Amino acid sequence: MRSHGYKRLTSDSCAYVRWDGDHVGIITVWVDDLLLFASNDTMMEHMKKSIESEWQATDLGEPSKIIGIEVTIMPGYLRISQGKYIENLLRKENMAEANPVGMPLDPNIKIGPNPIHNEPNRSNSYTKLLGELQYLANATRPDISYAVNKLGSYTANPSLEHYGSLKRILRYLVGTRNYGITYRKSNGQNNDTNLFHGLARNYGPTDNGKDNLFMDLQTQPSQTQTITNQQQDMFSWRQKEL
Repeated sequence: MRSHGYKRLTSDSCAYVRWDGDHVGIITVWVDDLLLFASNDTMMEHMKKSIESEWQATDLGEPSKIIGIEVTIMPGYLRISQGKYIENLLRKENMAEANPVGMPLDPNIKIGPNPIHNEPNRSNSYTKLLGELQYLANATRPDISYAVNKLGSYTANPSLEHYGSLKRILRYLVGTRNYGITYRKSNGQNNDTNLFHGLARNYGPTDNGKDNLFMDLQTQPSQTQTITNQQQDMFSWRQKEL
């Protein structure tokens, strides 16, 4: 792709970008599946011809699903969600008909290490379910990212309390399985010329937690969360321990 003017992103080796003045084309790669983004039809045609000149490829049209992420494209907005992925996960865990809760974690329960010091073992059902929830949190559900990362600290020796908290996330998903992220078409001046216009807004830890969406009331000094927006639509989120 470099011979066609595309540059691989340093931050993501599976993404290639090409600029032509104010217009941009992006190619993302998952094994043998490609997803193309362009700011105009000319750039989209250039991407298709570049790919077809190097490999045998089939144009499947507008995407509706890729790697478990459902894509809904409508006039004025695009939405990504994982309703089917959540449904399958709930059924697998026999939680599809569970009573929903309003928050991923119970704020009245303090989560800590297992008081019973068992032999560390990360090959357990807790770790497997946590990994499935982590994929969900990373892809389309930042609202569970704090809870998932919090419980991820106890994969080597989970207690019944940790299992219960993990099941609570599933109960939260029962009532929010159709949640997703919507990206709206901007009404700004650069509406048709640049996919990445507008100011990015970053939310991180503050002294009073005012801008911190997922603040840890138990260990606030050791946690940081960041949300980045473009034109009011969230495209990046991160939560980690310092």
